Amino acid sequence: MSAVGTIGEIMVIENDDEFYFKDGNIVWFKEFKSLDTNYLRFALTAFVEKIKSLAIGAAYSALTIEKLNKYKISFPKSKAEQQTIVQKLDALSAKTKKLEAIYQQHINDLEELKKSVLQKAFNGELKTIKSLAA
Repeated sequence: MSAVGTIGEIMVIENDDEFYFKDGNIVWFKEFKSLDTNYLRFALTAFVEKIKSLAIGAAYSALTIEKLNKYKISFPKSKAEQQTIVQKLDALSAKTKKLEAIYQQHINDLEELKKSVLQKAFNGELKTIKSLAA
């Protein structure tokens, strides 16, 4: 997890490939025997805003290991149960992203409609309807 500058960016490295990072900028969580790394990613993501508030430093944000050590994360003892939770959260995340894309398209469509109506209004192309009750 990034600990300097942009706090709380989380990356899961799931294999034994070498991974280079500058030690002072990253908090490295490793060697968990009873904790699924993707479960930890979701747990940390849920607390990112709180974690960011713990960052110190006037010129740039920094998160210390001492501050992180004060956090306790609850997790099911069974890795299988953790993985089930991760699968459900991944599915929910995918649905959320799909809905966000749909709503963003609706917003874009409404903006285009607004521009079109305004353009017609400025060009005098809109007609008014006289009330039949008059």
